[in-house]
Amino acid sequence: MAAPPPAGEPGRLARFGVGGIFLLPAVAILGVWILYPTVYTLIRSFFSGTLGEPNILVSYLVDAVSDYDSELLDELESKVRRVKETALRKPPAEER
Repeated sequence: MAAPPPAGEPGRLARFGVGGIFLLPAVAILGVWILYPTVYTLIRSFFSGTLGEPNILVSYLVDAVSDYDSELLDELESKVRRVKETALRKPPAEER
């Protein structure tokens, strides 16, 4: 008759591996269906402003800078106005 295997602590893989394999599909679905669209939407919202409507990121930047440095805010405003003026004057590129 063979001796029973020695009793001891299960290894890390035996202890956490089964649970990790069990949760892996749930984590993958969470990432694909919840996290990715949320992050994508958040990032796209920063770039969705047009020249006519204020961008929320710029509004937060103006609020933060105005509390500390009004000269920097004036310089930023003049640069934004120059860029907008050149963008409005520039004719659209011709499609070939």
